[in-house]
Amino acid sequence: MPNLNGLDLLKKVKMLNSNVRTILVSAYEVKEDELFQKYTKEGIIDLFIAKPIPIDWLRQKVREQVQEYKLRMNE
Repeated sequence: MPNLNGLDLLKKVKMLNSNVRTILVSAYEVKEDELFQKYTKEGIIDLFIAKPIPIDWLRQKVREQVQEYKLRMNE
């Protein structure tokens, strides 16, 4: 993504539709990153998953976020 990192992409997505659920998956230690903390607090990042992760677990987490999105859309 030229001139755009993953965190900035998530912010743009949330700006387009605040009901969209966002999942950040990374092998990097981002929990101490100030921007990560800010975006988590602001609700830009809904779920953070550290790699490596089992694919079945990831599928379940994505299903949960889709369900949360559907619930929000029905409010």
